[in-house]
Amino acid sequence: MMRCEVDEMNIRDGYMMTDLGELPIDWETVSLEKISEHITKGSTPTTYGFNFMEEGINFIKIESINDFSGSIRFESLAKIEPECHFKFSRSQLKKNDILFAIAGAIGKCVIITDEILPANTNQALAIIRLVQNINTVYIYYQLKGPYTQMIVDQAKTVTAQANISLTQVSQLLIPLPSKSEQQKIADILSTVDEHISETEALIEKTKVLKQGMMQRLLTKGIGHTDFKDTEIGRIPVEWSVVKFSTLVLFQEGPGLRKWQYTTSGIPFLNIRCIQNNSIDRRSIQFISIEEYESKYKHFSLNSGDLVVSSSGTLGKKAIIKTSDLPLMLNTSIIRMKTLDEKRLSMSFLNYFVESDFYQKAVTQESVGSAQANYGPYHLNKIDIILPPIEEQHRIASILTAIDDQIDSYQTKLTTLTKLKSALMQQLLTGKTRVKI
Repeated sequence: MMRCEVDEMNIRDGYMMTDLGELPIDWETVSLEKISEHITKGSTPTTYGFNFMEEGINFIKIESINDFSGSIRFESLAKIEPECHFKFSRSQLKKNDILFAIAGAIGKCVIITDEILPANTNQALAIIRLVQNINTVYIYYQLKGPYTQMIVDQAKTVTAQANISLTQVSQLLIPLPSKSEQQKIADILSTVDEHISETEALIEKTKVLKQGMMQRLLTKGIGHTDFKDTEIGRIPVEWSVVKFSTLVLFQEGPGLRKWQYTTSGIPFLNIRCIQNNSIDRRSIQFISIEEYESKYKHFSLNSGDLVVSSSGTLGKKAIIKTSDLPLMLNTSIIRMKTLDEKRLSMSFLNYFVESDFYQKAVTQESVGSAQANYGPYHLNKIDIILPPIEEQHRIASILTAIDDQIDSYQTKLTTLTKLKSALMQQLLTGKTRVKI
């Protein structure tokens, strides 16, 4: 176990030096096994001749745990037959059991609630059943807190397949305040988590609203009563269907090789750089200025360009901002620009490439068995639904307002997440005390 080394001459009044570092003098430091009825793990049904079922007892794997919200993804649960559940009596779960991942994505954590029961689990998840006088929610947060995280980070650096043993789990040191302070800390962190969950739900709800609005606005428009049949379906009479290539300039990236990458120079895009409809510079890579000037200058991006992924995860996109520059195209990304702003606005094009119509069109045209991909050749074959320019602006304005709302929720979520992290750092270590 990691031990904290702190200058004992600098210990604050009311604090003491422990194996975890400086803690309040009225707190204990106990191993997890000292406050647990038992700590065990499950088994793999197929090892014992059982198969997974379409219906049956819930069987929890690591991928069923949403670590961010501390909940179970019910849609990803496996099922086992009752006979298998009864055979694995050791790993039959009870209300308030804590599941803690000990292999792969170690540190993932969830508290078992009534709605998941009856349930069982496998050997990648430790089952922690606490004694009755210990606050389960408080321990849950400690298992996600800074002290346990140190052990998790250590394990991740040891082997390619990170794992820790049940013995190591049992020996995890837990800072333990009074029962009333445990409750107060748990209440504060739970309140923040509730706000996080509510904000996540608002984001998802608004995204669903946006998809519905896009489907209607980009096929039926605003306030139309007269429609006509076309090769792509019924659309407003005033609208037209034209070839994508007649209105959009598109360019595919050059396909740089790893041996061309440098540690500095001209930054270029890869698919990982496109996140949440913007450019994430943490994944940016570089080529030399000399090579850029001699071979790739015509792949330079400009402010206002629309970049769209064309391989792997199709449909990731972003509009290039001045703050993103300088920046260059690379493979699996296509730059798009309208040829005539009086016929096709960039804001409408941005939403069109996000639409179900476009996604289905490029998916049908995409090639590659292992990984779908498309390029200019395929874009030359698809159509675009074209409203009058004034209506394009109105449609884009409505969808932008929804995007602004999503961004607002996303900003709130980021703030709450940072708040939770700061509170955990302070409250779970006793650096900041709560009033009881």
